[in-house]
Amino acid sequence: GQNGLYVYKYTKKVFYNNLWHLDDRLLEARGIILDDKGNIVHRPFKKVFNLNENGVTVDRDKEVLAVRKVNGFMGAVTYHNGKLLFGTTGSLTSDFAKILEEEFSKVSLFIRPGKTYLFEVVVPNDPHIIEEETGLYLIGMRDVKAGSLASEKLLDHLAEGTLVKRPETITGRFSDIL
Repeated sequence: GQNGLYVYKYTKKVFYNNLWHLDDRLLEARGIILDDKGNIVHRPFKKVFNLNENGVTVDRDKEVLAVRKVNGFMGAVTYHNGKLLFGTTGSLTSDFAKILEEEFSKVSLFIRPGKTYLFEVVVPNDPHIIEEETGLYLIGMRDVKAGSLASEKLLDHLAEGTLVKRPETITGRFSDIL
C-alpha cells in the first residue's frame, strides 16, 4: 500500500485467459483504491467488454448515445483526506500518474468530494496511432460509494469554462452508428 491506500488492478492472466467470471470484483479492479479499512476511496470505470465479447449484445434498433473514443491513457482524480489522488489503471505513483497531475494543474476543474473524475490524457510524449489534440478529456465521473456514472450532459456542464476538453457524442439507432 501507499500511505494506507491500496490500488487494485486485474492481472494480465485474467485479461488474456478471460477469467472475469471467477470474481465479480475483478470488473472493478481497474485502478480502484481502497483504504486500510477496506473502504473505496477512488473508483475508476468498471471493465467493459466489446460487442459480442462475453455475451455483450445491443438491440440493433435501440436508440443510443455514442461517445467518440479518445486515444490517450486513462487517468482518474479523486479528492480524499484533504488532497487530490491522481491515479491510472494501476498506480498512484507511476510516470503516467505524474503526467496526469501535471496536466490537471493546467485546467480549472473543481473536484467534488465523493466523486472520481475520469479523463483520457493526451500528451505528445505518449503517442498513439490516431493523433489527438493535447490535453485532458473528461470522459466520466463516478460516485465513489455507489458507483453510479454522471450523464454526458452533466459532464459537458462540468467542463464548461475550464480548459478540459470533451469528446464528441452522437445519438441514433445502434445499427446506424455501428
